[in-house]
Amino acid sequence: MRNNRGNIKHVVLLGASFSTGNLGVSALAWSSIKYLRHHFPGVTIEIVGTGVAPQEESVRVSGNQIVIKNWPVRYRINQFCANSIIRISLGIILARMLRPIRSVFARQQSTLGSICRADLICDITGGDSFSDIYGLSRYIKGYLLKRACQLTARPFVLLPQTYGPFKSKLAKVLAGRIFKKADVICARDTESAACVNTLLGPNSKVRFFPDLAFILDPESAVPKAVESMNHLKREGVLVGLNISGLLYHGGYTGKNEFGLKTDYHNIVHSLIRYFCTMPNVRMALVPHVVPVAWETENDLLACEHIYDELSSDLQQKVWVVNDKEGWNFNACTIKYIIGSCDFFLGSRMHSTIAAISQGIPTVGLAYSKKFKGVYESVGLEECVVDLRRLDLEQILLSVKELYANRDCISAKTLQGVTKLQESLLSPSGSPL
Repeated sequence: MRNNRGNIKHVVLLGASFSTGNLGVSALAWSSIKYLRHHFPGVTIEIVGTGVAPQEESVRVSGNQIVIKNWPVRYRINQFCANSIIRISLGIILARMLRPIRSVFARQQSTLGSICRADLICDITGGDSFSDIYGLSRYIKGYLLKRACQLTARPFVLLPQTYGPFKSKLAKVLAGRIFKKADVICARDTESAACVNTLLGPNSKVRFFPDLAFILDPESAVPKAVESMNHLKREGVLVGLNISGLLYHGGYTGKNEFGLKTDYHNIVHSLIRYFCTMPNVRMALVPHVVPVAWETENDLLACEHIYDELSSDLQQKVWVVNDKEGWNFNACTIKYIIGSCDFFLGSRMHSTIAAISQGIPTVGLAYSKKFKGVYESVGLEECVVDLRRLDLEQILLSVKELYANRDCISAKTLQGVTKLQESLLSPSGSPL
């Protein structure tokens, strides 16, 4: 593919979105676009599979304002439904058999047209959704879109992400089919690479590659938000804490779905009390998933609930980062806020990547395997605190030790991140 870079004019990106409210997914969308435009200057990129109607998104990437078209896919039995996956799949098959038909479809401003125009198709599956742990229905929808795009016979690249775990036999079979037909498979951790090799057998298509969000550009927030942050920093050390709404509610089922050893509510309160009892420490509670009308996933609501439960003396030392101050609340501006912290803890992995990528000593409050692999990629595996394995006393002890060593961790972080970012943007290191 590297020899044909000059022929890549139109790229379709799957599994990315700016509209889910999950700033980690948005960070991957931004970073994927930056990464692709870096390696294919001037390329047109369109996102397929997001929303319910076509729309355009104006985004700033590497200092340039560009417009990204988003094309929806509907998963309805009724094949006459607009943007139906069935109609799209049949259209792709027809276009592959008859080249003139492909040219006709490619001129259309539609989901099918975008796919037929593609010289390259890349998929990132939200970073961690190539798994059935979030439900088989969601997994199958992702499979159908991937396979439809693979039917075009265009180069199909799986961008760096986590693969697995797969709980069901069906999920493993479907994953194997996607892997077999992919041209390049990028795993962002060694465990994911091993998962692919288990299903596919050892092969040269699988390679380790860092999470793309490490190259996301921070963007300054509005002055009022910066003023709130700087006021806390003047008081001393600023500690950022990302609170996961999903963990706060016990997962989608509300029954400790991720198997935490200690109640998450108690963990968060204990961490806030520990840091806020220090005379020179202030805290920022940082949301990273803020979906509209979905309380279970909403970090901001969880942060506000926790704040309301604090005593008045603790509240004076805590700032809940929110969009009520009139600023553009997105992955880039949140990264700017996170980068102003002196120490950071997060339960959403991409909130911690936002910190690590700026050299901030960062603790991953892990609820899944994905933390370990990503932290290993920058040599910081000792900074993962696994909430599934440790009780409250062990968690606090680990955090205290890491906080005491934050200067050493910061130096190590900067060294690891610099190498990683260089590898992402280096032509020789690119899998494309």
